Amino acid sequence: MITARNEFRLKFGMAKEAIALMKGSPAKFWSTGGQKGRVFTDLTGHAYTLVLEFDFKDLAAMQEELQTRFNDPEWESYYAKFKTLVESSSRELYTRVEL
Repeated sequence: MITARNEFRLKFGMAKEAIALMKGSPAKFWSTGGQKGRVFTDLTGHAYTLVLEFDFKDLAAMQEELQTRFNDPEWESYYAKFKTLVESSSRELYTRVEL
């Protein structure tokens, strides 16, 4: 299992706008393989940070999901609005270990 952790540093004061935009977008943007993604906002650390986590079966499933999403005109429209709220971003990939 792969977890993709996408961290967005939002422009100052843009957290409420980013969350409202996410809540108003299609639910299909926030799930992968039938599982809903996880959304976090900062409590400590860098202010105006938004984190999205998604789980994938493997790297091939992640690549397939990203290709599907990036080729969706509805996604392109949403992302054009979202990226105006973002100062920078990063992505980390983790292999989940079951204990």
